[in-house]
Amino acid sequence: MKADEIASTVWEALAKAAKIKPSSIDNKPVNPLMAAIQGAKSSGGGAPDTTTDPLISALEAGFCDPSVLKNKAGVKKAPKKKKVEKVLLLDAKRNQAVSIGLGRIKLAHDQVRKALISLDEKQLTDLADAGGVQKWLGLVPTEEEYNKVMDYCSGNGGIEFCVTEKLGPVECFFATVGNVPRLVQRLQAVLEMLTFEELLGDVLKNMHFVQEAERQLRAATAIDSKPGVLREFYTTALKIGNRMNLGNKARGDAVGFRPDTLPKLATVKYSSDPKKGTLINFIVEFIGATRADALVTQELSAIKNAVTVNLEQIDGDFARLDDAIKTNVEDELDKGSGTLADQFAKPFIAKIRPFALEARRRLKVCKEDLKKTRASVESVAELYGGQAKEGDSCPVQAFFTIWNNFVNDVDAARIHNKKLADKAAKEAQKKAAAEKKAKKKKEKEEKERQRKLAAQQEQQQQEQEENGGASSGAEAKKPPENNLFDHFAEQHDASPEEIAKKMMTRQ
Repeated sequence: MKADEIASTVWEALAKAAKIKPSSIDNKPVNPLMAAIQGAKSSGGGAPDTTTDPLISALEAGFCDPSVLKNKAGVKKAPKKKKVEKVLLLDAKRNQAVSIGLGRIKLAHDQVRKALISLDEKQLTDLADAGGVQKWLGLVPTEEEYNKVMDYCSGNGGIEFCVTEKLGPVECFFATVGNVPRLVQRLQAVLEMLTFEELLGDVLKNMHFVQEAERQLRAATAIDSKPGVLREFYTTALKIGNRMNLGNKARGDAVGFRPDTLPKLATVKYSSDPKKGTLINFIVEFIGATRADALVTQELSAIKNAVTVNLEQIDGDFARLDDAIKTNVEDELDKGSGTLADQFAKPFIAKIRPFALEARRRLKVCKEDLKKTRASVESVAELYGGQAKEGDSCPVQAFFTIWNNFVNDVDAARIHNKKLADKAAKEAQKKAAAEKKAKKKKEKEEKERQRKLAAQQEQQQQEQEENGGASSGAEAKKPPENNLFDHFAEQHDASPEEIAKKMMTRQ
């Protein structure tokens, strides 16, 4: 309602009570509350006097924005600082990857730089393991990236201004750490130091498989030791071979055989019962009859691992380790960081040089050990009469392959024999159970027959007793069925032979 519209209404009375002239609130709400606020504003000429009216004071405290009140009171807002758009020089994917990596680091860029220079594992715990160093190799700038950032800074106010005002977080990080001399090369050397032990350990483990297999083969047929399963298998196979080749001048009367003869044992099948297997099954069964521990797989347990190893591959592994140490560690010490006589290089040299010396010493020892291992395996191959075949990329591995196949054949024969034995045992058990059942049935039937016979005899005896004396006299004169001649002999006072003679004369 306008001022000229409140005449004779309740609002006119309220306005008079509040001592507000209608003319003073033209074009404004004439609500007493609004009018009071308006009056306070107009009378003060400045900020509203909220101390004089408890209602207004409470209203402003609960519903008004202080900044709005100050504005209305004539206090000017400070102009907002225009947001400066940060410059991103890298592609989005690279920027995001580095941002994520740096997000886990709770250090300022200059602190990160100092920790990288000193290789401080307390400040940067990632430097203590290979995975962490690999991560830092992915975070620090390449030479191309660092030059790109520097080129921009040189044309846009200098490094300090660009780092604080213009560059994005990743670009700032690159500008801060990128001037550390040979940082990537040093991290690569640290990575070699942290991975060397594991890589060398894998190679030595393979070489140990070969050494253990060679030791087992040498011990299995040692004359001065207790005869093992393999030694007994060898002598048994030799006897069988000589018996099968009896009369054959070329093959008979042999005093030994080469390892490549072993696979042939699995090709000669039983003639009486092919299901029983081959000569290997026969030999395993024969030896197992006197030796329960006849397990070639235990005596030559290292063969299965040795057959996977190629000594030429081990040679190559040592060569790669040697090259990595020379290129990434020794060259960096001798031609790179080691030539810089400054504070940046000293922590790196102090940490890496002892490792380089120890790594070189260990590689030398391992290479010599490999030569000895190769010679030992070739020696045991000659001991068994083995001969390297033309075309074998690794004669040692070919030698172990023969033995691995033999061990597998023997183990398969043992399993096959056990299955046949178990089957035979079950059948024998089943047959014994059937015989036992039949015997019980027969005994039961005999017992029942005896019971019936006894009952019948008992019944006959009862009938005889019931017939009394009359029947007993007649029965007494009746000759027994099974003793006729004896009965007549008693009646006629003659021997059974005489009675029989008289009966024949009458006929």
